[in-house]
Amino acid sequence: MVGLEEEEEDYGPGKFTTAVVLIVALVLALSVGAVLALNLTPIYCTKNCGGGQIQGITVKLPSGVGIQTNNLNFDPATITVVIGKNNTISWVDQDSIPHTVTSLPGAPSSFDSGPLRQGSTFTQTFTVPGTYSYDCTFHPAFMKGTIIVKAASA
Repeated sequence: MVGLEEEEEDYGPGKFTTAVVLIVALVLALSVGAVLALNLTPIYCTKNCGGGQIQGITVKLPSGVGIQTNNLNFDPATITVVIGKNNTISWVDQDSIPHTVTSLPGAPSSFDSGPLRQGSTFTQTFTVPGTYSYDCTFHPAFMKGTIIVKAASA
């Protein structure tokens, strides 16, 4: 037919380079996203997150602690420790929803785990004698605990 001509697409070096750059940028973005997704602990637990051999006591945040009313507590809820003997406590979140371990006003010194996710651990070493009341800031009406810190015997 007269007057109908096909136009050729331009697949020159400029378009090829742009496509390669976009593909490389996409791969890098997905790689960074995958690394961040697999390493969430630093985002949720930023202070005393464990990572070594822990000497002391472990407190569990049991599975279901955030949804089962008969199980809304730290386990154990009350702990007595002696400075220099067993004054390091680790809280392990076994629940599927976030929790915190946060000292209440009036404690001899303060601590706050920030949001913990399932499998996260928060560790605190107590060096000042006294009674520390704490709770989960997400569930303060139910999740409460007490730590009694005693001075080392002479």
